Amino acid sequence: MALAALGTTQLNAGLCGLAPVVSGAIASGPRCANLFPVQGTIEHWQRETFTPAEAAALVQLPSKQVRKELEYSIVTVVSASPPRLPFSALVYFETLRLSGLSWSVEDRARLYRLIVEGLAQTPAPENVEFASVLSLKLGLVAREMEAKLARFHAWKNTLVSNPEIMAGEIVFPRSRLTVRRIGELLEQGESPSVVLEDYPELSPQDLEFSLLFVKAYPRVGRPRAGTQDTD
Repeated sequence: MALAALGTTQLNAGLCGLAPVVSGAIASGPRCANLFPVQGTIEHWQRETFTPAEAAALVQLPSKQVRKELEYSIVTVVSASPPRLPFSALVYFETLRLSGLSWSVEDRARLYRLIVEGLAQTPAPENVEFASVLSLKLGLVAREMEAKLARFHAWKNTLVSNPEIMAGEIVFPRSRLTVRRIGELLEQGESPSVVLEDYPELSPQDLEFSLLFVKAYPRVGRPRAGTQDTD
């Protein structure tokens, strides 16, 4: 379908409301490491970079699709080894997901350039026109992505790593329950309602971000001995 024949509502469809920024409590206790400190204000994220795995997890796209955009050199890479992606790449991938459209390589490259140019402006424009009848709500998509990043990092700020607990595996505060156990349960298809029933101390946000966590930070190598979770 030609892009010129599409209405603006198709690209704008599916955008959810702006999520609130939630400040997480910092876990305390002996030998507990504050692993992921919150990084300043919302505007900070436009200066951050992300791994391809983080990008895929944050925008809920297959890692293969993110890697494909890198292979075609559509998305800017801040550093090549290992590859790091700018905030504009997250907004671009989120736009692709929300649009539900099939884009040609040429159109995807042009869309990314428009997003980069728009985010470089101060302030960034609310809307960016792609064609005469097709526009992107750039301001809304960028704010939602910034808010999700802030929520995720605030949540990570509550996590704990203690060499005396689960051999240093990352756990929820005041527990021996590892984040990977919950994330991998959900990744394997376990129902969130069942997980919440089995672990009533967790919140829906804990489940949402545990799944994002295991996708963004996949396990490297074989599990270490002695790190098997206990219920």
